[in-house]
Amino acid sequence: MILGIIGLFLFAIPMSFSFGTSAVQATQLYSSATMWTTLLVAVGIGLLLLTVDDVRAEIEKQLSSEKPTSKIWEYCDLMEGRVHSGQTGEQRQVSRLLHHTQTGTKEQPVLSRQEALSKLSQDGWELVSAYTVSHSASISETHWIFKRLATMQAPTPKQTKSGQKGEK
Repeated sequence: MILGIIGLFLFAIPMSFSFGTSAVQATQLYSSATMWTTLLVAVGIGLLLLTVDDVRAEIEKQLSSEKPTSKIWEYCDLMEGRVHSGQTGEQRQVSRLLHHTQTGTKEQPVLSRQEALSKLSQDGWELVSAYTVSHSASISETHWIFKRLATMQAPTPKQTKSGQKGEK
């Protein structure tokens, strides 16, 4: 559009002069053409800015309506401690499950590692890492760390009462 206006100014206006046009008339014609060209360019730029502003407002509206989905994870630590007695050859194992959530940590006793792994798998837990810590030659513990997306559940009345007791 702007190039068309400039082309009109450069080519059409000089052709409209006849040989009998005075210098005053030519100057008036050029100043009038310059004024109209400037006005049309200003209107074109204004429309362009309005269009850009509308597009920007629409993009901001879409971005603000899309809430970021931050994933909240909960973690579970299956710990199995082993104590080896070198004198008797006896081996004791203790297993426990620690649930780490935003509300705190809960410990749950476990009868066996296989039972705990089966239950975690059924509940949608995903294994993240496993490591062993040796405290001494006869004492060690192995940790299996699991994670899953936190399920936002409304607290049960029992949980609410226990939470209120802790606050008092």
